[in-house]
Amino acid sequence: MKAALRASLKDNSWTDRLPWVLLGLRTAPKEDLQSSSAELVFGQALRVPGDFIAEPTTPWVVSSQCPALLNKANAFKPVPTSQHGLPRA
Repeated sequence: MKAALRASLKDNSWTDRLPWVLLGLRTAPKEDLQSSSAELVFGQALRVPGDFIAEPTTPWVVSSQCPALLNKANAFKPVPTSQHGLPRA
């Protein structure tokens, strides 16, 4: 795990990389076992995030798809939060 973390780090944010390194270690095939550790535990291979996204039928075109994506992102409205536990003055 230490070697995998060192190989993936570009700065000191190892805590951000840890879940991805662990996922990679769990899904990597083990030559001596002829399967991955996840297959031994769960009986089937783990589905990684890329497995949930279908292959695109049309290629990504920045000039046409980027503005639409930005418009959708700008349409998100933040949810107002409440502040529980603050003393009343």
